[in-house]
Amino acid sequence: MKILIVGLGNPILSDDAIGLHVVRKISRDIHSSPLSKEHQIDIIEEAVNSLELVERFIGYDKVVVVDSLKTNKLAVGEIAKLTPKSFEKKNTRNVSNPHDIDFYSAIKVLKEIFGKEVTKDITIYGIEVRNIHEFGERLSPELTEKIEMYAKLIVEDIMRSLSK
Repeated sequence: MKILIVGLGNPILSDDAIGLHVVRKISRDIHSSPLSKEHQIDIIEEAVNSLELVERFIGYDKVVVVDSLKTNKLAVGEIAKLTPKSFEKKNTRNVSNPHDIDFYSAIKVLKEIFGKEVTKDITIYGIEVRNIHEFGERLSPELTEKIEMYAKLIVEDIMRSLSK
């Protein structure tokens, strides 16, 4: 099986970089995991819009995305397991980038307009963050202390999903 693990974020926007930190940890540890012996695993870091991102999913059987999440409904550091459908918008615009489309729509555009198929096996791990609007290269302490735990949880979850 061909697996893509993607860390999303901007490395200079404080907590927005949590996805990058987590996939770096996964990348360092993956060689000792049974995953890398049984599957082809590619790990990348990105800071692109939705359409560019989902184009990178083409050719993979399973995609895992790790990103910051700012809902103000979860505790800082809490992790949520989501699907692309979780990002479907109902008559809303992307405030941070009005030219971008939502994640779910990007997958539909690739299929319906460009005829490109993307795997349906996509899992997004959103980590609730505190600060994504201030410049800085440091994560909030609540996030820094959990990077190892996030990486372990995600790798274990991938292994469980593959054993079904």
